[in-house]
Amino acid sequence: MSVTSRKRLLAKLKNKAYRKAYTAEHVKTMTPLQIRTVREQHEWTQGTLAAEAKTTQTAISRTEDPNYGNLTLNNLLKIAAALDVGLLVKLVPFSRLVQEYEDLSPESLSTPSFMEEVSVLEAWAEGTDETKTAHPDAIKPILRLTSGGAEHYQLELPLNFRLPELDFPSPGPVIVRDERRGRNLSVGEPLREAI
Repeated sequence: MSVTSRKRLLAKLKNKAYRKAYTAEHVKTMTPLQIRTVREQHEWTQGTLAAEAKTTQTAISRTEDPNYGNLTLNNLLKIAAALDVGLLVKLVPFSRLVQEYEDLSPESLSTPSFMEEVSVLEAWAEGTDETKTAHPDAIKPILRLTSGGAEHYQLELPLNFRLPELDFPSPGPVIVRDERRGRNLSVGEPLREAI
């Protein structure tokens, strides 16, 4: 999303009625799209998901329809259990909400099942670095380093990067972002302050 688009969105979000509509639209649209994406990731039909979730194919079809708009926690919990993924329903600040919906690619909507990410959870439980023990398909690089200024420069980083080795073409502010958690880890100006 461009800076101009972000500024336009912020201007609209200053209106409470728009904030209400924005939240409802994103939840009612993105949840069905993510369910469909994860179902297709499993290579399941709606009928297969319905059988696993102990519901009907019609119920799955309605849940995957962004125009339906009547999602229930019980159905979402059944579907999450069938897909063997977690379900997070959480009140968040708008700064988090807008970041959550910036990337709507199928990759960002896909979610590994418990068994696909068990090595990540094992590393978490042991308090070790998940990149040393996790299956490569279960994790994605989670840090993005961005430098602004006259030129915008962005670099995807492996999890084991070292800041002193990076060379940015512009001296603008540097933002290190944890993409999985959707938040900035540090902001520095210039680069040396982010170390």
